[in-house]
Amino acid sequence: MFVMMGVAGLVMTLERIGVGIVTSWDALWYIALVLSLVSPFPFVGFVRKHFLDFEKVHKSLVLFNAIEYTCLTISFLPIFVEPDIFFDSGDGQVAISCALAGWMVIPVLYIINHFTERMLKRLRKAGK
Repeated sequence: MFVMMGVAGLVMTLERIGVGIVTSWDALWYIALVLSLVSPFPFVGFVRKHFLDFEKVHKSLVLFNAIEYTCLTISFLPIFVEPDIFFDSGDGQVAISCALAGWMVIPVLYIINHFTERMLKRLRKAGK
């Protein structure tokens, strides 16, 4: 839910600057989509370089999961909520939709982490 509060705050800030809600929503969605698609590549490169240092890999995995969760949640949000409804609706439907978008991201992160763990096992086995 903190992700949604951050999204709302960022979009409202951009609206006060003079950018429309729909334009700022679209820009935020594009940025999040690109980040969610690009961020695994530097992470995989980092893991391949530091695969024997468990502490570094663990810290980077936590940071990667936080960034990827945020970006994927923002990317999934337009499937459930229109920008006009996101800011004008007073009922709980928007909150439920935001929670659903957040819950949909968890299996995606699990799959990414599963493949990361398999890659680490393979690298450690080959490195020993």
